[in-house]
Amino acid sequence: MRSDIPDSLLSTESMNRDDRSFIQLASKDDENYFCSIPFPQIKNQMYRGPSPNELLQSLYTEFVCSYWLDLYWTYELCHGRYILQYHNDGKEIVKSPRSEFYLGYFRREASKLDDKLFDHFNPPIRKIDNKEGGYYPVTYRQGTVCDLTGKPRETVVIYVCKENAKDQIYSIAEISSCSYEIIVLTKRLCLHPSFQPKAPTNNEVVCYATDSEQKEATPTSLLALEFELANVKEKEYSLMHLQKDFDPSSSEMKDYGSEDIEHESSIQKILLKPTSTDGVIEKISHESRNSVSIFDEVFIKYFLSGKHCLYGGGTGWWKYEFCYGKSVIQFHEDINGRTEIVLGVFNEIIHKQWIKEVNSGKHILKLDGKILQVIHFYAGGDICEDVNIARSVEVRIRCRESFGSQTAVTLYLLEPHTCNYVLSVESPRFCALLQEADEYGLIKFPEERNKT
Repeated sequence: MRSDIPDSLLSTESMNRDDRSFIQLASKDDENYFCSIPFPQIKNQMYRGPSPNELLQSLYTEFVCSYWLDLYWTYELCHGRYILQYHNDGKEIVKSPRSEFYLGYFRREASKLDDKLFDHFNPPIRKIDNKEGGYYPVTYRQGTVCDLTGKPRETVVIYVCKENAKDQIYSIAEISSCSYEIIVLTKRLCLHPSFQPKAPTNNEVVCYATDSEQKEATPTSLLALEFELANVKEKEYSLMHLQKDFDPSSSEMKDYGSEDIEHESSIQKILLKPTSTDGVIEKISHESRNSVSIFDEVFIKYFLSGKHCLYGGGTGWWKYEFCYGKSVIQFHEDINGRTEIVLGVFNEIIHKQWIKEVNSGKHILKLDGKILQVIHFYAGGDICEDVNIARSVEVRIRCRESFGSQTAVTLYLLEPHTCNYVLSVESPRFCALLQEADEYGLIKFPEERNKT
């Protein structure tokens, strides 16, 4: 706040500026102020490119599917078609029975109507990984009827702009009975300025006291509050020193005076007394961690043995299967059975030779001494007719910190060169596991490590 009003703000011309407005305010003590409030700069209105619905059309025409693998359920989001939740009771989906629910179907006409009613320049805001940005919702309707509500399941897919994202699922939540929300990170929306992450801005509000005799523009009540807060901080600082200097195992204590000690110790009891809520939360979180760790131990054991395979989907009708330490297979299933293309099989000797000759020092990615990613080489896949070589895959197992589920696994497959693939497997589950990797990036279950 300032003490008096500049002459430049008193003219009629300056009162009609496009970048700010001016208002008069008064405190409860009848102190009057003249305040300048800036307008936020809006640049999105100049955009004349494709709408968010048009930007997402390539997801639909390319038949892209995104997968989310949790402890028990697998979620299959085929953009522009359907959302399926299922659990495999066996390795082969067609031959083995499975539990499944459709969480909704895409309805093109309903989607067009939703898009017409949507304000592209003022989209709703969502904070993802501490960054705010606009999002575009697409509703999938008429899923499997819910036993609890008697109504079809329904899901809102929230598309959020993120540069270099691979259309991966960020989180899945059941916001009410049989009503779901899926957040998808995609770079396709980033062309529209309304959906780009918002850069932090400071819009300063400047106030001037109308009374030229008033030396301080700050209201009297606010000055009193600031003075009171300063005193509280000073007392807290003194209390910290009191706690630091007191040794409960010793009979000696600095002489603060009996009154001060009695007064400070009563404050100390209040400040340091644990609340029952904290204890409950700590107990719940501890039990939750134990529960998750048991599931994780089983998952890791079966995952590292190759008995538990992970499934993902790419573009078109192809899906892929990753069995750790065994193979990466691209497949398609229909009523006639399963068509397979082996992209690569794992051989420890070939993997180690590949590291020495091709990828030395790059197969383990570290940050601040912690392993974030390891790369394994799967070679000797089916012969690729286009280039007459065997297919091969770099499998990148990566620790991915997430504010959502700590157990879900995200997979996506890329083909940077003809018949040479990169399979990324990401999850918070791998963060601790990766720290056990050896010099070749290989990970073994603790029981197996003890045998060697």
